[in-house]
Amino acid sequence: MTGQHEAKPGTESGFLGYPLLHGRRRFLPIAVKLTLILGGLMVGGILLLGLFTIDNQRRLMQQQLDEFGLSIARLLADSAREPLLAEDELVLETVVSKFGNTRSSLGAVVYNDRGQPVASRGVVPEGRITDLYRGARALTDIDYSLEWRWVHRNGASESMVSYLTPIRYRNLVAGHALVTFSRRIIEEQFHESLMILLGAMLLMLFVSLLLAWYLSRWLARPIHQLVRASQAIGAGDYRYRMDDRRNDELGILMRSFNEMAHGLLKKSQVEQALSRYVSRDVASEILRNLDQIELGGRHVEASVVFADIVGFTEMSERLEPREISELLNRYFHYITRASALWQGTIDKFIGDCAMIVFGVPRSDPEHRFHAVACAVLIRRVVVRLNAQREAQGQQPIHFRIGINCGQMLAGNMGSRDRMQYTVVGDAVNLASRLATHAEADEILIDEEMYRHAEVSGRVIAQRHGTIQIRGRREPATLYRIIDLSPDYRQQLEAMVDRVLEAGE
Repeated sequence: MTGQHEAKPGTESGFLGYPLLHGRRRFLPIAVKLTLILGGLMVGGILLLGLFTIDNQRRLMQQQLDEFGLSIARLLADSAREPLLAEDELVLETVVSKFGNTRSSLGAVVYNDRGQPVASRGVVPEGRITDLYRGARALTDIDYSLEWRWVHRNGASESMVSYLTPIRYRNLVAGHALVTFSRRIIEEQFHESLMILLGAMLLMLFVSLLLAWYLSRWLARPIHQLVRASQAIGAGDYRYRMDDRRNDELGILMRSFNEMAHGLLKKSQVEQALSRYVSRDVASEILRNLDQIELGGRHVEASVVFADIVGFTEMSERLEPREISELLNRYFHYITRASALWQGTIDKFIGDCAMIVFGVPRSDPEHRFHAVACAVLIRRVVVRLNAQREAQGQQPIHFRIGINCGQMLAGNMGSRDRMQYTVVGDAVNLASRLATHAEADEILIDEEMYRHAEVSGRVIAQRHGTIQIRGRREPATLYRIIDLSPDYRQQLEAMVDRVLEAGE
């Protein structure tokens, strides 16, 4: 099962379909973060490896040049030893010309023991032998290399390297041999190697970024599923399930999430089923305090309405049980809709009587007026329904309604094994007695409720008589509710239409 969710209004759709803005914070998908981290590590590693390889290549080529140049210089020293000792300048010139006019070396020179050049050919550094040694780099205890620049006649300069080694005879220094090479060849080879290496590095970088992106998507895929699942659960889709075939910690998390979603689905189903037996407010209150459900209650100031069908006993004797059930279910459905419009809660259905409370479990500062208005609305709905029944040749249904307000006890009543959330008290008993005392289509309240500022002036009522109440010395004066004041007529008619439309 998959879920599709659109970005909330005010957010900008971004990478991978996720909103770029999450509340007031910029949203960055975890796949991008992983790509940046993995890609950065790979790129950094490749760059370090490339720099190390380039430096190692440069040092290797320099070492090869040093070994080659030093071997040529030593060969020149060996070849020039005997002619130098014999002071045979002709032979020295011949030897130097061979070493100073090759494809690799550009110059050669032989110095005597006093540091004076005896034979020279090609490009050689200028200066005294002592200055040359002083500016050179030691390769061994006796061998040196000297880097310098040679300026051509056209003004261009070229990097050169010369190798110095002594000409020894037994333990004496008979002179010095110097061979010069151009660094251009090694620089060209290094540049060529560098280009090949850079190309390989770029290819490795491209491959590593693709690999990082693939790994990031693969690692982030279960997280994306968790995000979509949490969005589905947040939207109330408790049937959303995740693919939990992974055998790792994320797989355990996915299975736990599926179990949680299953639990939420069961809870939602239980709450929906429970709200069919008790009011939604009572069901929510019970589910919020599952660990604290106990007998007892609290004193509240509330109103209660009893709506009883007149002549139900005789009617039930004439009709089939199925017809009685359908009739009760239909009228109780309209009563439930009417009570909800005035913030009332169905406490219970007692045979053919509906008991409705106002101001509990939800607090309602106008529970008295809402109770009276709900009773008038029920009577208006019943009148419209009776017109339909009479048009179909059926017997009309009449209700008698009693309303009272005052202190009452609201809470869980019964036993620990079987309890019910309801209201009890003298105020409740009086409302039930008023309903019994009322005639068909009558709504009765006592004088105390009628005189209350919340009710007085908002309803039209007529004095009905008196009734003796147990526990009171003086009889209670009753008032029959005729209608609501004209200010509420239009609103009341609209509510009648809403209740009847909801029942169709």
